[in-house]
Amino acid sequence: MHLARLTIALVAGAAATAGYSNYTAQDDTIPAAGSPVPGIHVFGTGEVAAKPDSILIRTRLEASAEVGADVIVKYQDARRRAIKEITDLKIPGLAVSGPGPSVEVVPGVDENSRNMVIFNGRRAATPEPQVRFYELLSITIPGVQDFESSSKQIATVLDKAKEVGLKTASTSVDPNMAYYYLMYQQRMPQASREWTGVRYVVSDRAALEEAALKKAMEDAAARAARIAKAASRTLGQVTSVSMIPEETATEKLSIDMKLSVRVSVVYELK
Repeated sequence: MHLARLTIALVAGAAATAGYSNYTAQDDTIPAAGSPVPGIHVFGTGEVAAKPDSILIRTRLEASAEVGADVIVKYQDARRRAIKEITDLKIPGLAVSGPGPSVEVVPGVDENSRNMVIFNGRRAATPEPQVRFYELLSITIPGVQDFESSSKQIATVLDKAKEVGLKTASTSVDPNMAYYYLMYQQRMPQASREWTGVRYVVSDRAALEEAALKKAMEDAAARAARIAKAASRTLGQVTSVSMIPEETATEKLSIDMKLSVRVSVVYELK
């Protein structure tokens, strides 16, 4: 066996093509002679369970009118009422916050004109454009205990939000607006695509990442030791290490959350 050309694909569970130049992101490798990476190149993965510490409910407050002065009054009244009604639920620690209003002028598309375009195959006259004030209000509930109690709190807040006119669906896109932008081939504003709904949140990502990183390094060391033993060599010190980006969010739809870290490590061979 030519030790310098030994490649073991641990994830695939079978021998891979020999030579450093052919390794994939899932291969652990003893590089070929002349490789830019001397020693053993391995990958390690670490995963830790994460308990969410708060619930984030994002809602969309909207007010529209043909006259700007009217929409300001409608927006202020709607915001004042929504915050009061939700905070009056007396859920411990509940807080409502928002960045303030944004303004857009939206095309006047109603159900009747939309149906006319669909069924008659021609564009109909549409109502006057509207001035719209909107704001994404974030409702935070700290201290997640368990699924049952948090579900009750979420249901209570969502019921009240709906009662006061806040949008809480997983998408805040108005169907009429979506149809307009599709028909007239215009790009929908970013604000119209921002998510609303419920997320479980982990605040201290750094602590979780540190624990997952420790497990990833232990996994990499174990992999490297197995390869060195199979090659009748001794494992040396770490000469290079880097983290591989993972799409692990700290906001999830489920209360069961995990954070994973993947590392690329090079060890010396003796």
